[in-house]
Amino acid sequence: RCHGVPYHGGSRATDCMIVMHFILQALEKTIKFAKEDIMAALICAGILDLDHEGYDDQFIKRAGSMLSMLYSDLYQNTQNNLTVAAELFYNGKLDLLKTLTPDQNKDVIETVREALFIKANVQMKQ
Repeated sequence: RCHGVPYHGGSRATDCMIVMHFILQALEKTIKFAKEDIMAALICAGILDLDHEGYDDQFIKRAGSMLSMLYSDLYQNTQNNLTVAAELFYNGKLDLLKTLTPDQNKDVIETVREALFIKANVQMKQ
């Protein structure tokens, strides 16, 4: 449960990761993914609603939320998502990227960032 929004919780994150795993498995027959791409895809699925308050970017902007002041008006949720993800990446207790080489580490972070912004652009067009 995130910010009192029952939908944005551990079950949702788990569901998203399971669906992503299923999609990756289905695509594996035609596309060869690097291990860091698979890791980035699963991380993106797991953090999709991380620290999400249940409001879309337009609501956040109209409400004058702190997120709107901190981040670009277009991508408040995405940028906050990415900030929280970075905190997880570099949290000494979790250190999700510790087994990766510096190049793999960079690839994962860049892929997560790009995927989150693609998600935001798709949402804006809906």
